Amino acid sequence: RKISLQLEAVVSTQSTGNMANSPSEDIVEKYFTYLAGRDVYRAPTVLSWLTDFIDTQPEAAVYKLLQHQKAPEAIAGLVDLLEFDDKRLTESVVHILGTIVEQARCRDYVLAVPRNTATSGQSNPTLFTALLNMLLSSEKNVVMNAAGTIANIAESNDGRLWILQQAAFEDALPILGVLTVDPHQWAASNSALVIARSIIVHDPENGADRLHRHFYRSWEHRSELSFLAYFMVNLLLKARQC
Repeated sequence: RKISLQLEAVVSTQSTGNMANSPSEDIVEKYFTYLAGRDVYRAPTVLSWLTDFIDTQPEAAVYKLLQHQKAPEAIAGLVDLLEFDDKRLTESVVHILGTIVEQARCRDYVLAVPRNTATSGQSNPTLFTALLNMLLSSEKNVVMNAAGTIANIAESNDGRLWILQQAAFEDALPILGVLTVDPHQWAASNSALVIARSIIVHDPENGADRLHRHFYRSWEHRSELSFLAYFMVNLLLKARQC
């Protein structure tokens, strides 16, 4: 409730000009209902509107989403859109998710999206797989958004456990290790943040020890970039023990 009140205060104190540009309640209701109902035909229009809303008024957009009576269903509808083989659509979804998961309730809704029963019981593999694919993009802004979304999910212990339980997590580690020295500052820092937050999960066997073993094996194979990631993990482990 405290967070909700903070968001409400932010919305209520926005400038008159910004409020004049806010979407009407009818538009907000209609588009969030489309998302909740998995209306794929209207998805491009809804995503375009929501991206603009979030980019111009992020606090108001998140507040309106959380106030909607079908907020969990609308967020689940966003995640479901990642199943479509449409690069621009999935990038828009990740951009939106990267912003809303900064808010704890939104993050909880994302992690609670029902698992895809066709994929060996992994909880919500569609989202993590989409994020992993975007880490390999040649467009650095896409990489930055994907790594930032994973880092925001990893802000809570439940989010860190969710990441570590993904079947593709081991595939993500070498990619993240390389990205920690990427020339793009935000892609590098967001990737380093994912690794750092994964270490502090309240489950050593799944967190710090697992990452330490992975990057040590990579270092043994003379991977210079993996050594840098291993070195970072080692420093963080020692810092945690102090």
